[in-house]
Amino acid sequence: AFTNCSALESIKVNGTVSLIEPYAFSGCSALSMLDMQYESIVVGRNAFSGCKHIHSLVDLTKITRFGEFAFADTDITNLTLGENVQFVGKSAFAGCSDIDEVVIPFVGCMPHSTQPELGHFGAIFGTEERDNFNVQRIENGQDIVTYSIPSNIRHVTVLSDSMNEGCFDGCNFLSELYLPNIVDFNKACFNGCVSLRYIYLG
Repeated sequence: AFTNCSALESIKVNGTVSLIEPYAFSGCSALSMLDMQYESIVVGRNAFSGCKHIHSLVDLTKITRFGEFAFADTDITNLTLGENVQFVGKSAFAGCSDIDEVVIPFVGCMPHSTQPELGHFGAIFGTEERDNFNVQRIENGQDIVTYSIPSNIRHVTVLSDSMNEGCFDGCNFLSELYLPNIVDFNKACFNGCVSLRYIYLG
């Protein structure tokens, strides 16, 4: 709808809106005021990708579904998702180099995923190789998958009571993990987490 409207500075969304369409505000690089009055909302693919100045404008906790690349290449710093989120698309936060705080209800794109690639921590950050990003490298037989993780991330809080298989496999940059509700670990959750110093349970 407003893709690449580079002069657009302000958006107000009232409570009757339940969906931000794919690419709705993609490339609106001057967007610096975003007033979204909603209780829950779905954000489509690439809806805000390339919006460089929205780090303090969006309440991610009220978004229930994130499309792929929904907030890619934005300056979001605090990645805190609400407990009601149902799905986070692949690469939803790709290229978000300023993220330094992560609080998520589950690891990966969805809880209790039966598809390993949707259960990895890096799935929401994408596989595109980027300079000055950390790498989550996962080897599965002859298959190797690498994800580009924002380099400021050291501490992660996961609110789920269980962990997807191999979710943090290869996260050699992670130093602290907070798991206040955990009751079940699946196999290979922390393979290769050589920098992990502290895990806080309960």
